[in-house]
Amino acid sequence: MIEAAAKSKLGQIQMNVKTTFADGKAKSDVDNGQGPKSKEDIVHPDAIVVNQNLPLFPWSFLMMRAEMKNQDPQQFPELSTVVNALRGWRFYHHFRTDPHSPIRMPQVGVCTPTMSSDGRDLAATLQSVISISDGYEIHEAIEEAFPGSQLAMSEQRGRLEIGLQVPGLNRPLSANELSDGTLRYLCLVGALLSLRLPPLVVLNEPETSLHPGLLRPLARLIQRAAQRTQVWVITHSEPLADHIEEYSRLPAIKVRRENGETRLSGASPDDAEEEPD
Repeated sequence: MIEAAAKSKLGQIQMNVKTTFADGKAKSDVDNGQGPKSKEDIVHPDAIVVNQNLPLFPWSFLMMRAEMKNQDPQQFPELSTVVNALRGWRFYHHFRTDPHSPIRMPQVGVCTPTMSSDGRDLAATLQSVISISDGYEIHEAIEEAFPGSQLAMSEQRGRLEIGLQVPGLNRPLSANELSDGTLRYLCLVGALLSLRLPPLVVLNEPETSLHPGLLRPLARLIQRAAQRTQVWVITHSEPLADHIEEYSRLPAIKVRRENGETRLSGASPDDAEEEPD
């Protein structure tokens, strides 16, 4: 069993925190002058945050404060700043493409400068770009990925729906008719070409369900977005990593296991030897 205790001031509030780590759980007793409160979480004993004002800042307590949805930023200005910054980030990990996915359904046509993490507002995101900036980059990205095809947005009773006009058909394909890979690629277009990109965009395995021929256009999209904001890409696809290196001229950071250790290589151009993580 490990115990950690700390006393400090956050704003005008005196904080007394005691956390006990045992059996894979962390129990935090917090007293801020309004009566003690307890919270228990499953957490590793090392999961504490070092803070200059509160040397031992239990993670469970930090999460408890974050769950308050930043209701009192004046009392906790540092935490408020961190929470607001994190809320501005976008992590694109999984886009639902099943028949009942919100992405395939008509969406309310409101101005959407940044696409949500699950892509449910894709149609509004793309239409916002087209309406405000003519959408040249969107049309170019689609042409490069699907030669001869054009984005076909439709509107009915204030709701937008995505379509794709492809060669050889007399009508556009609706969102319900698009393949999973095509729909995912359109989601990545929306994420990377939004009117206002987040301070940080993280793409986790963006190659999932994509045809190999779409990896080069995707790499070009990523490079364009990286000129406007910070983009992190986690991928198992060496071709995608190679294309990103080609366009960005930056080496990929490769992760491998060696003798029970996780090792990184290519973290910087001057890497002379690899250090264990």
